[in-house]
Amino acid sequence: MVTPVSNGAAWIRGAIESVLEQHYPNLEYFIIDEESTDGTLDVVQRYQDRISGVVSRKTGGMYDAIRQGFALGSGEILAYLNCDDRLEPGALLRVGAWFRAHPEADVIYHSATVDAGGWKYPNVAQPQVNFARLLRGHILFQEAVFWRRRAYDAVGGLNPNLKVAGDWDLWVRMARRTRFVRRPGHPSCFTLRPDQLSKRMDVYWDEVRERQMAILPTLTARERLGIWWERSSERVRRYLASLRRPDRLFWPIDWREFPPPEMRMPPGLRLPRCPVRGTSPDCLLFSARGQYVYYFGKTHVAGCSQPPGEMVPIPSCGSPYRDFRGHSYQVKFARKIPAPGWLKPHDSGFVEPDIDVMSAPYEVPPGQTFDQIVLDHRLDQLEDPAAALRRLAMILAPRGRVVVMTPNLDSAQIDMFGPTWAHWGRGYTFSVRSLELLARSCGFKLQTVRTISRPEWTAASLLRNQRGLGVEDASEIPSEVTEQARSIAAWSRLLWDWRGRGDAIVARFERAPLA
Repeated sequence: MVTPVSNGAAWIRGAIESVLEQHYPNLEYFIIDEESTDGTLDVVQRYQDRISGVVSRKTGGMYDAIRQGFALGSGEILAYLNCDDRLEPGALLRVGAWFRAHPEADVIYHSATVDAGGWKYPNVAQPQVNFARLLRGHILFQEAVFWRRRAYDAVGGLNPNLKVAGDWDLWVRMARRTRFVRRPGHPSCFTLRPDQLSKRMDVYWDEVRERQMAILPTLTARERLGIWWERSSERVRRYLASLRRPDRLFWPIDWREFPPPEMRMPPGLRLPRCPVRGTSPDCLLFSARGQYVYYFGKTHVAGCSQPPGEMVPIPSCGSPYRDFRGHSYQVKFARKIPAPGWLKPHDSGFVEPDIDVMSAPYEVPPGQTFDQIVLDHRLDQLEDPAAALRRLAMILAPRGRVVVMTPNLDSAQIDMFGPTWAHWGRGYTFSVRSLELLARSCGFKLQTVRTISRPEWTAASLLRNQRGLGVEDASEIPSEVTEQARSIAAWSRLLWDWRGRGDAIVARFERAPLA
């Protein structure tokens, strides 16, 4: 891993820490500084004993600096990270494991996230690419591309004479020899800031056109045919893509409310771990007020970077994802058509006693056990739900039960409200599948499960949808919002609750008998 830097004292610390916090066992990390004068080296020196090498010298530009960094190392997998970008937790471990399991692969690429003034969004999704698409000018997210040294050496490495399009030029030359593999997840984050090289798009496209003109005369007949097919089939591909059902948990950068209001993320954010497997998250869903919401694909559960804390005050000039609208015809129907009077939403449910779940097993009298313990919207707010269930098992009678109510990641109202769904930001958001995995890992059996929707939850979602993520929720909900919420919750009972797509899951775990 190489980080080139020129007067990046304000940004370099975050890049360095994001790499070192990967805890990758076989990491060579080099920082190539182009004689910075703003104190960059003072920041870098604090990490001197944890970095493989720091070089400060006059270079021929960013790509020449990166070439020098790669020449210093011996690692088989290569990548570079600009001083204002970040690696997401667990990225290098996932990349290294995949390359080890696929020795035939040379280059992988991913989608990435964008940090815009403290708000973090998923960037636009990356399609499957090949030599023809890249030569026509498709841009990969540089910080999310990883490749083998053999592929890099085979094409002669980066072109040090380019100023801003050297990454594109390298991708094109490597794609001419090897296949690029698209991988899921977000391994990195790109920071939008003033005066960065990526904003010099006029210079970028000038360099791209210059390199295209140099490559075109060398194309074989087969390569020319591939470029013709790529250009001819573009409209067909776009049409077919419009017919595909969109990823229901993918909400890319909100250009309608851009630039977003200022966001100040609290320091020391602790990223969530999967409550079932204990692994790092696979991708970012979006950022809310003072926290990030991540997704764990293998267990189908979402988690926040930290429990809800101090909300960041946002001006009323607008906020990300305001007026989000779902694409499903059922979602549009439920929002626009009032429910008939005979169709009633679910009644309010139970509320558990105010207990400390983690300390309860140590506070009850010795030998006392319970047949049933109720956790109403409590399990999802715990930092370690699995540890809580194991502790509760200590005070359960044989075949005792734990009844859980928790927000549902498969809720149809997520399709309706997206990032403005009211339940985001509660800690963890489970699905039936993830609850079953969690129960099994803690010595329980998922006995019964159903889903419900309540008007008060829907009203909170409607209000947040109208105002966006950064605006404080009102203490009083307008009557027109209440009426629409009752209608949507009633339609949900008819259309979705019985299919497992209600707003919350009510599950009953039974303690497995001892062997």
